[in-house]
Amino acid sequence: MPVMEPKAESKIPPELADHPRYRVQSQLGAGGMGVVYKAEHVLMGRTVAVKVMAQRYTANAVAVERFRREVRAAAKLAHPNIVTAYDADEADGRHFLVMEFVDGVSLDRVVNRRGPLPVTTACHVVRMAALGLQHAHSKGMVHRDIKPQNVMVNRTSQVKVLDFGLARLASDGELPAGGEPGGSHNPAVTNANTIVGTPDYISPEQAKAAAVDHRSDLYSLGCLFYFALTGRPPFADATTAIAKVTAHVIDQPPPVTAYRNDIPPELAAVLAKLLAKNPAERYSSAAKVAAALIPFTKASQPTPSLTITPVPRIEAFPVADFGFADDPAAETLVATPPPTKKLRTDRRHRGWHFSLGFSALIAGTLILLLLLISALNSDKRDAQPTANTPGGNPVQGKVAAAGAGPAARVAPVVTARVLFVLPKRGLYLDDYEPVRARLTELGAKVTTAARQRGPCEISGGNARPPVTAELSLADVKPDDYDAILFPGYDVGDFIRPGEVHTQLERIVRPMAEAKKVIGGICVGQRVLLRFQLLRQRQAAQPEYEVHHFLDKSNGVNWMPWKRVVTDGNIVTASSANDARDFAEAVHAAVVVREGK
Repeated sequence: MPVMEPKAESKIPPELADHPRYRVQSQLGAGGMGVVYKAEHVLMGRTVAVKVMAQRYTANAVAVERFRREVRAAAKLAHPNIVTAYDADEADGRHFLVMEFVDGVSLDRVVNRRGPLPVTTACHVVRMAALGLQHAHSKGMVHRDIKPQNVMVNRTSQVKVLDFGLARLASDGELPAGGEPGGSHNPAVTNANTIVGTPDYISPEQAKAAAVDHRSDLYSLGCLFYFALTGRPPFADATTAIAKVTAHVIDQPPPVTAYRNDIPPELAAVLAKLLAKNPAERYSSAAKVAAALIPFTKASQPTPSLTITPVPRIEAFPVADFGFADDPAAETLVATPPPTKKLRTDRRHRGWHFSLGFSALIAGTLILLLLLISALNSDKRDAQPTANTPGGNPVQGKVAAAGAGPAARVAPVVTARVLFVLPKRGLYLDDYEPVRARLTELGAKVTTAARQRGPCEISGGNARPPVTAELSLADVKPDDYDAILFPGYDVGDFIRPGEVHTQLERIVRPMAEAKKVIGGICVGQRVLLRFQLLRQRQAAQPEYEVHHFLDKSNGVNWMPWKRVVTDGNIVTASSANDARDFAEAVHAAVVVREGK
């Protein structure tokens, strides 16, 4: 597991404070699902890493199953380039996984501290990671989250792949064990319609929520390779998560030769094959990737000038310029910085970067999301043209990407018409203001409605001025809107039987039947529950009043590790902290529907 500076002040979980087999010493780090502690096996005296599932997830059956899946994945793997699992157990309801303690540092920290790696070093890291992945793939697993943070290098320059928490297993009934496409088994695939991964390193098929096999990991490994060689992921210029995943589907990254001039053409070809958009054009196995990299891990290849220096005694990582010498005396190759060059700034490259970033944000959002979201059986609505202005709505108008290259992609004209339904008393302002602001930036027309027109009181007192509802619910015409949104906090009038609920039902039902976009942020999701719009859906688990949702969900697939979830025409968010991402997801869903 990742090794960080131990935090002596970290609180030891009381369930493990007096564990008979493990003496927990300090916290190493924390992730989405839990916390990792440094511990010692009492009888063996062996230092281990103990990953403890977060307390807030112990009552969530979905989260517990995901943790158990990671345990099952770890139990199947035994390879020098994969972190070894030793044990798994439960203590008073707290699930934990005991693993090898890696006395090292993650690849992202190495590169962020020291810059791009020497060619031979980068090739060695990627080759070792590929060997570890080949072992996992041979067991019927797809990692699905290969990134620099999940690749460790220890003090002896050994590479370890870790965190199979997103892996899919043949034993789960989702993956057949087996080999390459065209072999005796079908490629291992994951369930479609679920997006997993990290935006900077996600494969095109993951980004499209399509079925994936082991070749998805090879694309992500290519992104990691690109990072090791350049110090940046392939689409670092994309500024939002949606822009990044869009770029993985439709754009090509800047060539690595634009950043450094010591990349052999044959190695650039290896990287290009890893980053092929079509899985069929990539290597057919991780073993073939490892074999292709062997010639470039030898010091005789063109590399930066190298000198041999003894490895110093290091008390605090990182290892100084880990160089992976074969000498048993543990010498390391310390490389002088590789020659680099900045991207050219002539007119052609300026236009090309404009195409990468701007068109990915403009047209790419539509193209990606058309692939991401399941088909909606809705009628097409003729869109009225709107002139596109500089700095305006990134999906309005017909936008031609400047510069050389293929013809610019064209996005249809869409002005999202969004109805925000506000509680008359007790509006949680942070669920509303940032969402409205971001929607307005995206060119949406936002209208507010409440039980009655006029001021809506803000939750938490009168310190902040009220928000004015422009319409009463009685005046709302469902056909006038593409989306309807519900913020928190006091939504009681909307869900209790009565006149307000009846008026709201008159609006929500026809919009749901027309598969228009319906969204709820945090407690606002209670309205969606009341109208049974979340049944058999995935949704972001709200951070507040969780008991209302877990007791009454009735078939909702809560996603406690995802902050914003789009499932068809339904968009949900966990809390006000996700307001901008929620707004972008709502707008994207409208663009998809209206662009069909």
